[in-house]
Amino acid sequence: MMKKIALLCLLLSPLSYGHFHYQIDSTATLRSNVKKQLQAVNFSWVYGQKVTDLMLQSGDDMNTLGRAVINDLAKLHYFTYLEFNNKRVATDQVTLYQLETITINGKPRLKLDFTLVLQSPLYLHGGRLDIIQKDTGDSASIFYRNATRLLLNQGFETTCKAEVNAIQGFKAGETPETVSIHCRR
Repeated sequence: MMKKIALLCLLLSPLSYGHFHYQIDSTATLRSNVKKQLQAVNFSWVYGQKVTDLMLQSGDDMNTLGRAVINDLAKLHYFTYLEFNNKRVATDQVTLYQLETITINGKPRLKLDFTLVLQSPLYLHGGRLDIIQKDTGDSASIFYRNATRLLLNQGFETTCKAEVNAIQGFKAGETPETVSIHCRR
């Protein structure tokens, strides 16, 4: 139980651990409805080795650990905000998620898949969708690295273009990239 409490404190209060920083490699997939409106964004995060090792030390099964992680992230708005033409897009609580262990270079890593559903579907044509991911505790840095990690589902692939730009001189825990999807009319 003490390990679980320590893990939850780590996720909720990163500043109390001083200089603990970790990376998340992210992929995002835009999901449309039959009217070609944005309905949801699916995220796939692969946690860095250091935080994976800490979370796996809890000894919890993946369902229990996944529920604890998603509940903690909910308090931090999943480190994610969507903006369309510089206006915040309202999203629902995450109910679709899965945490699993994958292997990278022979070592276990945690992968979290979750879906942010928009409260109201949104036409993207003629506008810009920004995905803003920031850990307010300045511990996690979320990277896409390039536009191939932004997947445009049917309805968006012919009219929209994804763009990822590195922010020079960012500090650990700050937003390292701008992530945008530009859609023509």
